[in-house]
Amino acid sequence: MPAFGPKLTARDRTRIRLGNGKVRRWVSKGVFVDIDVDPLLLVVADGLAAHMARIIETATPMAPDDPATPGSRIQESGGFAVYAFGQVIHTEGARRDYRKPRSFRPARDGLDAVAHFRSRLHHLHEKGTVNMPARPYLGPAHQRAAPHLLEDLRGAWPRGGLR
Repeated sequence: MPAFGPKLTARDRTRIRLGNGKVRRWVSKGVFVDIDVDPLLLVVADGLAAHMARIIETATPMAPDDPATPGSRIQESGGFAVYAFGQVIHTEGARRDYRKPRSFRPARDGLDAVAHFRSRLHHLHEKGTVNMPARPYLGPAHQRAAPHLLEDLRGAWPRGGLR
C-alpha cells in the first residue's frame, strides 16, 4: 500500500503523542507504556522554542568570530533544542543534524530546552582559559532574554482558546 503525504519522523510522532496527551516510556526490552500527561505541555514546549530562538538571536551578534582562524565560525553554529520527557521534539540551528551538547542530560519527566553553539572554540571564549580571559556571550544573552519568557509563552498560546 503506498504511503500518502510526508514520512513522519520520530520527532513528529513524539509531538503528535504529546498533543494527544500521551508520552511513551520504555519499560524493558521491546516493552513501551503510554503515560497520560496534559496536552498543554505541547503549547508550553512551543513557547520554550520561541524563547530559545530569542536567546540565540541575542547571543549571535555578541559571539566573537575570527575568519582567519580555521573552525572559528561561532556565529554560524548557534542552535537550540526542546525536549519533552527526555525526547527531542523541536530543534533549530545552523546544522540539520542535531546532536545534544555532551554535558546536557534532559529530564525524563517534564520539559527541557538547551541553547548551544556547535563551534569547537565556543567553550574557550565563553569560559576562558588559563591564558585568555572569558568573553561570555551566551550567558549574558540568557539574562537579557529572561524578562521576555512569559511574553514568549503567551505568544505560543492559541488565540481562540482550546478546543
